[in-house]
Amino acid sequence: MARGIHTAWLILGGLLLLSIPSAAQITIGDNLNLTSSGTINAGYNDSYGNQIDSSHSLGLGGTASFNGFYYNPNFISFTANPYYDQSRSNSNFASVTDASGVTLGSSIFSGSHFPGSVNYSTAYNSTGNYGIPGITSLDTTGNSRNFGINWGAYVPGLPTLSAGYQMGDSNYQLLGTDENGSSSFKSFHLNSTYSLFGFGLGAGIAHSTSEAVIPG
Repeated sequence: MARGIHTAWLILGGLLLLSIPSAAQITIGDNLNLTSSGTINAGYNDSYGNQIDSSHSLGLGGTASFNGFYYNPNFISFTANPYYDQSRSNSNFASVTDASGVTLGSSIFSGSHFPGSVNYSTAYNSTGNYGIPGITSLDTTGNSRNFGINWGAYVPGLPTLSAGYQMGDSNYQLLGTDENGSSSFKSFHLNSTYSLFGFGLGAGIAHSTSEAVIPG
């Protein structure tokens, strides 16, 4: 019995150790600087009895964060945030569907008159809700991805100019059914501001398209 208690304490201590966040800062060469941090979560469940079958389960999850820049933060900077077995719909707690994904972002020439940025994200087995009027929301699971790019020109004495493009798609399934759905979108915008005879003026255009396949 004492040996079993000792083993249980070792397991509990290991799980608590895995839940402690860690951080590190790395310099690669003379120009690349990288800072990282992460947390690993673990859980163990055991049930048994004389009237039920015994069961055991072990869950692992975690998240990480990478931030860095090349040469100078105003030249090229970037972020990366991968995660596994975490619900991102309304919390960061464990996911029943092993939801995982990554979010990437980068800023280019942010210290100049021509700054730009790029972003990308993807998610797998993420959970969500599908609402029907008069019926309790149904649970869904699916995959999604998004990509975007933005650029601008801000030269003193000249009209400003900013442009951006964003696209994404997703597909999902209603849990407990064979019903599937999907959606996609694309959008583009172009804006400019300028001053004329002391008056601030601006103009812009935007165009977007979307498509959806809705479960019956």
